[in-house]
Amino acid sequence: MRVGLYRRAEGDIVAVTCHHGFCDAAGAMILAREVFAAYRGVMADPDYRPFPREPYDRGTDQILALYSEEERKRALAEEEPFVDRWRFPAERTGRGTPRIASRTLAPERLGRIKAFGGEHGATVNDVLIAAFFLALLRVRDDPSDRGAPRSILTSADLRRRYPGCHGEGLPVNLSVAYEATLSVDEGAGLEEIIGQVTEVTARRKAGTPGLSAILFYGGIMAGGMPAVRAFFEEMNERYLSSGLKNPVFSNLGIFDPGDYLPVPGNDGTMLDLLDLQYLPCVCWPYGFLMTASTFRGSLTIATAYEEGPYSTPVVERFLGYVDGYLP
Repeated sequence: MRVGLYRRAEGDIVAVTCHHGFCDAAGAMILAREVFAAYRGVMADPDYRPFPREPYDRGTDQILALYSEEERKRALAEEEPFVDRWRFPAERTGRGTPRIASRTLAPERLGRIKAFGGEHGATVNDVLIAAFFLALLRVRDDPSDRGAPRSILTSADLRRRYPGCHGEGLPVNLSVAYEATLSVDEGAGLEEIIGQVTEVTARRKAGTPGLSAILFYGGIMAGGMPAVRAFFEEMNERYLSSGLKNPVFSNLGIFDPGDYLPVPGNDGTMLDLLDLQYLPCVCWPYGFLMTASTFRGSLTIATAYEEGPYSTPVVERFLGYVDGYLP
């Protein structure tokens, strides 16, 4: 984990950074809260030291324990394997220059998204998935996509599915990916595809969410590092040989300023948070990731990519399409 302070005349930036294998987005926000809590402690007492954190369980045995052996076997048997069917437009493979692109929508936009979702029995997350999917169709502009099954990866936070599966305030990775496959005809808009999206997400929330993923990756890790390396090597070779990698969307939820405030200044004033954003992993072909997060009613969509392999004008145009499809 790394914490950086960037001093600027218009306001300082505190950056909390860690590898996404160490913890997911929720875990990163837990780390950020710990940093601000330690800051408040030091401001109140220069000799303050945070209470030492003892080693803690980072596994998923508590979730597995909720299911019988028969339920585990059935979950694995019923799980459909991921199939890469398309990718975000890329100029070339290889590495480039890291870039970040984002758009922040005003609070009234979020209100319209919620209203649209309410009319169609959809969550804000469902509406965002639908806009993401439509924007991919448009930026690719590939006739073969129309009416054909196309997939994206998205994620679910197991903390919400299994309350108490880990102690509060622990940075771990408890997010699990799942695939959403849609078939969209020419000229379809948000109203035409939102029903497909809600059907997929409702089905994924039911049953045993995350169980098959835990069992699948547990089976790989049981083979030790040779099995893990073989898994990733095969996956990378498949991406490079096929040129396909389903794009990823992750809704990180609402960031609450109350998790970090109050923040006392050193001259008796109280500091404020002007903005709070989560910067996603930097992707290069063929991976592509867009995140969404909400702070004080404003919704931010963001992506991080390597320029060269990806074209900045194409990425910016894509975010404009997502913006345009949202109510």
